[in-house]
Parts: sequence; structure tokens; C-alpha cells
Amino acid sequence: MALENSDIANIWSRIESLAAVGRRAEMGLLAAELAEWLPLIREAEIDVWEQAELRSERRMPALHLFNARGRRETVATLRSAEAIARFAESRRRAFGNTPWDSAARLRLVRNLGGAASPHDELCLIEPGANHLVLWLESQRETETLYSCEGHPNGFYVTFRGPNRVAECLRAIPILEVEEVCSIDRSGLTDYIARLPAVFGDFEARDAALRDVAFWLEALDPVSQRAGQTAQGLMAA
Repeated sequence: MALENSDIANIWSRIESLAAVGRRAEMGLLAAELAEWLPLIREAEIDVWEQAELRSERRMPALHLFNARGRRETVATLRSAEAIARFAESRRRAFGNTPWDSAARLRLVRNLGGAASPHDELCLIEPGANHLVLWLESQRETETLYSCEGHPNGFYVTFRGPNRVAECLRAIPILEVEEVCSIDRSGLTDYIARLPAVFGDFEARDAALRDVAFWLEALDPVSQRAGQTAQGLMAA
């Protein structure tokens, strides 16, 4: 049976009380209740999984969600009952028929930090970032490095590529694109693309990401490959 928001608030209140006095074992038992309820994912074939773990930081509880081989990458830190409930609701959302929705249904796995990264950590891309990740990968000399779909705020994708790709993204008025660092000799640069807007809920964030996908298709015919790739992978 799914927990109601009032149940989550009650469990979190008990966790906060235990964290204040350092009773970590009991915190862990309550965290297990939340972990069972959260829609966490296991992908055994490629040794990638998501799981929850409660930690006490400066006597404040923080529920970390892990999504990487070796349990090393923290992809979200939820510090309140409200944040936990909203995150779980976002994982249960229904997808429509737009290019962004088609991509969001996919399970994309990439190496943390890019193909040449020394991390050697496989990560499951969060659904909301799938379309932009696929679009960037459809561009020549371009790879994605890190991403987050936003919870609901904080969406970003970092990528390495030529300036023309960054300029294409800068033409989208709701996206913010900044240079992170230059790469010697190759002519490639690291960039971060963000949604700077503040969203009140996941529906508003998803609507903005659908707009980004439509802008990409209008600005650059090559971007249609992202939608085509998503449709092809779903049919496979």
C-alpha cells in the first residue's frame, strides 16, 4: 500500500527527532520504510540500480538516492517529507505523445562524466533529461557529461562540444547556457545548459522541458534525430 503524504510527514518527523540525538540505527529502520515506498529501480543486467540511504549530516537527516554502479553517485538529496513525496510523485507521472515524452519513457544508461571519464561509473539518466541528452548526442563532436532533471527545480545538462551546438541552445529563450571550461587544441568546450526558472510543481517543469524539445525541432532539423532515436528504441 502506498504511503499517504501525512504518513511520510509523520515518518520524517520521527526521523528528525532521532537525528537530533544521534540514534542512527532507529533512523535506518524508518528510512527503510520510506525506501520501500519510493519507486526505486533495479537494472540487474547492467549492474545499475537506484536505492535510498539515510544519513545524518550535522544532526540533520538527509535521504540520499543513489543511482550508479558501486553505490557511489548521489543523484538527489531530499531533506524534507514534502521533497520525498514530490520526488515519488514525479516518478509516477504519466507521459504523453510528444518527442520529449517519447524520450522520457526510455532507460538511458551513460558513463558518469562522459565516455572517456576515469570514473567508470554507469548511471541511469533521469527521464526528464533524456530528450536533451539524445539531442546533444546526435550532434557531431558532442557528448554529455552530467545531468539532472530537476526536483522540480535545478534541471541541467553539462556537455562537451563545439560552439555551434551551444549557440543553437542559446537561441531557446527559456534555456540558460554557460561555458564551463575550454579544452586545449580540440576546439571543444564544456558547457552547462540550465532551466533557470523556478517551478512550483513537476507538471510546470515538464511543460517547460516539452517547450525546449519543440524549440530544438524548430531551430535545427538534426534535432529530429532525438525523437526518431527515442521512437526507434521504444520499438526495439
